[in-house]
Amino acid sequence: MTSTSTDALTREAASQDLIASLMGIKAWLRDTHRYLYPDHSVASLMALALLDRHGPSRVSDLAEIARVDTSVVSRQIAQAEQHGLVERKPDPADGRAHRVSLTRAGAKVLENGRQRLAGLVTERLADWSTDEIESFSDRLRQLIARLGV
Repeated sequence: MTSTSTDALTREAASQDLIASLMGIKAWLRDTHRYLYPDHSVASLMALALLDRHGPSRVSDLAEIARVDTSVVSRQIAQAEQHGLVERKPDPADGRAHRVSLTRAGAKVLENGRQRLAGLVTERLADWSTDEIESFSDRLRQLIARLGV
């Protein structure tokens, strides 16, 4: 085997290891959500996060953003609505449709969870310097930008 093909195999193995690490982050976030938001399903929290990022929206628009079927987001919104975390109002552009938005309670659930998550990360990375955390965060943002579709 040439050094070029060995380098390519080593680089592919490193890429596969990176993918496994990213999947580990995804699993950690999913599991951490259960700790941070014990009273709310991951599904309803996803709907809250979408509304937080994109503002009042139609369910169909949220489904398109999330790349899932409208029925999936509709169930998530219904669940969040039962807990008073979102509200529906007629869409001013089309009275037959509704726009969904976060309530104060929904925004508070997200904010409290984010504060708890930041506290957890701060605690778990107590032996990292602020510069190390910032550097890792910068590299992670670069990675996400490069891998983005």
